[in-house]
Amino acid sequence: MARRCRRIVAAGAASILMTGCVAADLISPESVSADAMSGLAQPPPVPPTDYQVLATGLQAPNALAITPDGTTLVADGPQLLRYRLDQPLEPIQHNLTSVLGEATDLLSLAASPAFSYNRELYVCHRTASDLRVTRISLDDELERAEAGATLLTDLPLPENEADRGCQVGFGPDGLLYVGTSDGGDPSTPQDLTSLGGKILRLDPLTGAAPDSNPFADRSDMVTQLVYSYGHRAVTGLAWHPASGQLYAIDRGPGREDEINVVVAGGNYGWNPASASVTEYRTEGVPMTDLSLPNARPAAYNSGDVSQQLGPATFISGAQWGAFEADLAISNLTGPRLWFLHVTGEVVGQPMTLNSPDPGGSSVALAQHPNGDLLALSSNSGVNRLVCVRVIQ
Repeated sequence: MARRCRRIVAAGAASILMTGCVAADLISPESVSADAMSGLAQPPPVPPTDYQVLATGLQAPNALAITPDGTTLVADGPQLLRYRLDQPLEPIQHNLTSVLGEATDLLSLAASPAFSYNRELYVCHRTASDLRVTRISLDDELERAEAGATLLTDLPLPENEADRGCQVGFGPDGLLYVGTSDGGDPSTPQDLTSLGGKILRLDPLTGAAPDSNPFADRSDMVTQLVYSYGHRAVTGLAWHPASGQLYAIDRGPGREDEINVVVAGGNYGWNPASASVTEYRTEGVPMTDLSLPNARPAAYNSGDVSQQLGPATFISGAQWGAFEADLAISNLTGPRLWFLHVTGEVVGQPMTLNSPDPGGSSVALAQHPNGDLLALSSNSGVNRLVCVRVIQ
């Protein structure tokens, strides 16, 4: 892949931006350990990077999934697109619209852990009345897709469409996790019989709750699916590459975006019913109400502002230097990707580097098998698939 972009040399707090080729030599003081500051250890270097626009012409991009052979699948409104390195975007023909109705925006994608063998992709999509999770099967050439079983229905539509309302991902256990929104209903996040405001965990073949789910012994079938609750709008799911720990991005109501360390049966404290059980009032309602029994505090809270955090992934590969094993998060406020160092339940402050050429917001990102970081971004209304790569 040719590198057509310019390089910008900068010093100070560092992150990889989707705005130009960045070379950075210093990391923020918050990310340097006491040992490193005393000269007993040196932090790994921040790598120089290239930034490249791979494709434009997207209309309403929402999600990425990258297959084991490096093919990038893009959800663009109701379309499913295929991108291979140095080739143009190509549509994948599918029958989701004819099978499921006209309002079939694809919101989130997750490739099966056995994709190399079964060519199965799990899609969260919008209908006129709800959100659903459906398994689709692609042919060997990834040119056509057929709708298979719909595993979940009646997921609530989000109060704010930008919150999407559904995020899918596979954990290291091979099970399918589905993050949902509260749907603008004040009671759903704390109600274990509701699908809203939850992270659900299910068998990807049958849609049933595994016996290891925290509420699997309950009689209610919805409750059996619940892995964690008390969420507002789960927009990102990411598993640490070493520990396998799940971290979830929970977008606040114009403030208090959170990163949560998710444990089975955990209550993450969103409870707008504390303000009103008949109206959806969020003013003065904390994202984590610690007065609730067993409420778990967030590992990170953005405070009085919202960066509208979205899908996230952990970075792997020694070539990423200081960013290896960091959590990279997309955001709608732009113009940067965030990189946060994570140690257990401690999440460091975002590392950012201001760019002289703002690159717009990002709605999704994923790491390519070759180590590059791919993202969907928007700049001045132009939606793009972009690549950030380490210069070797």
